[in-house]
Amino acid sequence: MLHPMKLATSLLALALFVPMAAQAQEITGKWTATYPARVSNINGNQQAEMGTAIVTIEQKGDSVFGTWHGQNTPVPSQPRTFRGTFTNGRLNLVGSPIEARVRRGGGDDEVIQMITYFEGALKDGVIEGTMYSESTDNMVRSSPLQWSAKRAQ
Repeated sequence: MLHPMKLATSLLALALFVPMAAQAQEITGKWTATYPARVSNINGNQQAEMGTAIVTIEQKGDSVFGTWHGQNTPVPSQPRTFRGTFTNGRLNLVGSPIEARVRRGGGDDEVIQMITYFEGALKDGVIEGTMYSESTDNMVRSSPLQWSAKRAQ
């Protein structure tokens, strides 16, 4: 049996540790992401031009939502919304559909709706993971590509 003083000290240490551990996993806030912005597939080789985005995340329980705003796009972009979950340091997001231009089978460009899926893990203040996009008709799907985000200053 623990001495009452040792028990009180242990409980105090635990009480101080728990809020620090919860704070270490805080996802709410503004992040700067690096991601493959423009992806092309030439003769089976996927090529990506890297971009940056400002990501704003809000959390309610395990649910997260926010915006993704590309910063170095060829034409001015509007923030895109997303929703998802953040549980045990793991982040899963689904972006709102956006229009994309694709050329299938050597034909003309066509405009399709794409949804981007993100997964990642928060560790030491950095989110790292993979992302891919899929057309709403399930006919076009990109390979998973790496993305990361750091807290914005």
